[in-house]
Amino acid sequence: MKNLVSNKPIGSIKTFMKIKSYKVRVSFIIFTSLFLFSAVPYFLGPGLTTPEPIGAFINGTFPPVSSANNEPYRVAYQNLSFFYPITYREIPSRNKAIVGQLNGIIFSFDADEATTVKDVLLDLSGEVGMVSDGGFLGLTTHPDFDKPTNPKNYIYVYYATKNWNGEDLPGFGQYTTQACFSEEYQGNFLILERFEVDPANMSFVTNSRTVILKNRMYGTTHRGGGMDFGDDGFLYLTTGDQTAWRKAQDYTANLDGGVLRIDVDKDPTKSHAPIRKKPTDAGQSDEISGLEYWIPNDNPFLSPSGTNFEEYWSVGLRNPHRMTKDSQTGIFYMGEVGLNTHEEINVLGKGKNYGWPLYEGNIAGPGCYPNLLNNMLHEAPLVSFSPLEANSIIGGYVYRGTEIPELYGKYICADFGEGDEIWTVDISTGAYELLGIFLPEDVISFGEGGDGELFILKGGFNTPLYKMKASEPSYDIFPQLLSETGIFSNLNTLDVVDG
Repeated sequence: MKNLVSNKPIGSIKTFMKIKSYKVRVSFIIFTSLFLFSAVPYFLGPGLTTPEPIGAFINGTFPPVSSANNEPYRVAYQNLSFFYPITYREIPSRNKAIVGQLNGIIFSFDADEATTVKDVLLDLSGEVGMVSDGGFLGLTTHPDFDKPTNPKNYIYVYYATKNWNGEDLPGFGQYTTQACFSEEYQGNFLILERFEVDPANMSFVTNSRTVILKNRMYGTTHRGGGMDFGDDGFLYLTTGDQTAWRKAQDYTANLDGGVLRIDVDKDPTKSHAPIRKKPTDAGQSDEISGLEYWIPNDNPFLSPSGTNFEEYWSVGLRNPHRMTKDSQTGIFYMGEVGLNTHEEINVLGKGKNYGWPLYEGNIAGPGCYPNLLNNMLHEAPLVSFSPLEANSIIGGYVYRGTEIPELYGKYICADFGEGDEIWTVDISTGAYELLGIFLPEDVISFGEGGDGELFILKGGFNTPLYKMKASEPSYDIFPQLLSETGIFSNLNTLDVVDG
């Protein structure tokens, strides 16, 4: 054994016992002293008998505990605001950003947070219907946009239209049915459209708009609208069940309740012309499908006889409001809004059936059919949130930025509802954690910058864009010197100010 003072060997048990006895006496003296000193205010009263005036947090010198610096977001583009921004996308080659508003006005501006100017790229507000779960929903650029050779300067958008009277209807409360066979129609459509842009000045090319998919809009909600190009060059688009639950298990009569995968380049080495089309083989006379796109030859539901629509990549979805691609792996993730029991995060896979309406999360759903389409297996979600955790899940992105290393590789999503929680999800295990609360409320979408940093988009009439940041407080906001604290009236004697 070593002597703790001299670090020399202890010669005997007797020596050890003396040291032990000494330590006990010292401990007793220290304890007695602390007790007596702590009892002084009890016998003599407190040192400060009259409260002295001083402002909270030392007259505001220190930040309040509730400082927003503790939240995992901040305001971006301090000089810009938007009406319900629903899509955010950057054009790195031009250092430009594009924001689509829920009312159909699309802006472009410098991807510089100091910018003060936003320009209207295209105004679709006269056509876009601000319906429940609808309005302007999706925007993406062609993978060859602004390429040095053979550029395809197309932007693709997905939106709900106004009805035949130029009204935004339908909305909540318009109909009495919202279940298996809801088919109410009031003249609205869901449109997939492309238009051309001059990347040199980010201006709309006149007369370049082309509708490539036009479906009647039924029911009150569930429009989908998540959209992007995969690493394979094909366009992926989510569609909702439009409150007719059975549509999510039906690929012969409609293009609802799943993920569509189409080849907008119509490459004959990879794809073929659609066989089943609207309005010839299904739908109504005012609907359109198969225009300016072909069907990839490796889509999972091919039908040479034209029995079913071949556009589907997966089925069994209720309301996949947001779908985004992991910029590193190319894997798509979907935020699937549930009915009453669970909200889901699903990983997109070829030929998968996500179970709606026979499943909600991992439990039985409201039903409609005895079995899933073609007796397919149920593809379980990566994450299933209970109603106690989330009300209406808003799918986000897998974080691939550099400013928040602790979030790298995590899927970020949020809740639109009473809690306004921001969640992180482990994409390997599905384990999730609460990252923070979005105090401005009402997250409706996310965006990703060219550098992998993430933006939060919220509902509101005059709202800024928000950007994810590290949630740890910045200590730069604290006083760095004693003289900056405002606590001392005399630094030499360390006399403190009143209060």
